[in-house]
Amino acid sequence: MGPRKFSSRNLTEFLSATIEALSSSSELREILQEFADDHASLISENEGPCSSRPGTKALTSEFEIETRLGMRATKISQKLRQEKDRANMTSADTKYTALLENLNEILKEVLS
Repeated sequence: MGPRKFSSRNLTEFLSATIEALSSSSELREILQEFADDHASLISENEGPCSSRPGTKALTSEFEIETRLGMRATKISQKLRQEKDRANMTSADTKYTALLENLNEILKEVLS
């Protein structure tokens, strides 16, 4: 099973709580701290110099797009919405998707 919908805010909370719970000498803690730092960089990149602007777009992953419903409850509507959302993905969104894929692989390895 691949990664599921995981909002940027949820990722921040997950990484912070997990890092805090691990011992300071844990190798996993170091790995997760790198992910947290990369995630913070992506958030900064996405916000840009106008971060105080209320319309700042949150990071969106490919996995979030796959789970979004269309305007109507039809497969065609869902596919059209997904295509539109994919076309609007920024480079930060693409990097965020890659970050989630990497985190998913690390967690599968650690938890298996």
